[in-house]
Order: sequence, then structure tokens, then C-alpha cells
Amino acid sequence: MAIDRPALDWRAAASGAVLTLAVALPPALLVRILKSDDLEGRESNLWIVTVLAIFAGFALGGHLAARRRPRAALQHAAAASGLAFLGLAVYSVVRHAVAGDGVTPELVVQLLLVGTITVSIGILGGYVATRRSDGSGSGGGADRGSGGGADLGSGGGADLGSGGGADPGSGGPS
Repeated sequence: MAIDRPALDWRAAASGAVLTLAVALPPALLVRILKSDDLEGRESNLWIVTVLAIFAGFALGGHLAARRRPRAALQHAAAASGLAFLGLAVYSVVRHAVAGDGVTPELVVQLLLVGTITVSIGILGGYVATRRSDGSGSGGGADRGSGGGADLGSGGGADLGSGGGADPGSGGPS
């Protein structure tokens, strides 16, 4: 028995990834520039701003992607977060390679852990988007017809099931 899932809208995922990076990177780069001369072990607490910006960026990016495709909200939130993290991971690996540090097992484990956390935060942002569009707080299927009118058509192209009927990708009864 095959489960019919809605196709991933890469434009919705990419828009969430761009928002993620637009929110997360400027504060992170600013703190890096301002505090690059801090001595090891005596760093400023300003790094907390970077962590909060990264968390907010991934949550907002996941939220945006989920709102663009409410029938597959969590799938799009995860894709947006994954794309944004992939960009950050590639940058990190290239930066370490150029600096002569190499790609160590510690870096790989760090990237895997941070990737898991950031994608989870993006999915949480997507989940909040589904709850907010529902209005009743039940998390059921009410969001499929109530708040999706403008969102369903915003990404261009056809959306599976945009006629307001049952969601073919729900994987079962709602």
C-alpha cells in the first residue's frame, strides 16, 4: 500500500532557508567581528546573542516554509532548516580547510549535533505555524481550509489537494 505524499516545493523550502540565514547570520557575524580578539577562556557573554539569533532564524524559517505549504508543513519546515544548515556546514568545513585546521572527527560530530538541533528547531517553528493557522489549538485538519487560501498559491505552481478536500499526503485519517 503506497502512501501518496505531496511533492516538496523547493521554492517554499528555499524561502524559509533564506529567511533563516537572513535572521541568523548578521548577528553571528557581528559578534564574531566585534569579539574576535577575546582571549580563549575569557570570551564575552555576547555569544549568547548569536545562539538566540540562530534559534530564532531556524524557527522563523521553518515557520515560513510551513505556512507556504500547510498540507506538508513539517516536511517543508525540515527541508528549509536542512537547506540553511547545509549552507552553514559547507561554509564551516571550507573555513576550517582554508585555515589549515582540517576536517577533524570533532568537527564532524559537532556539525551532526548542531544540524540535529537546528533542524529540530525549524520543525518546531513549522509546528507552531500549523497550530496558529488552526485557530482551535487542536492541531487537526482545520488549517487545511481556513488559513491556506493565500498561502497555498503564494509559492507558484499547483498544490496537491488545493481544492479543500482530503489531504492525499496525510498518510491516514485526520
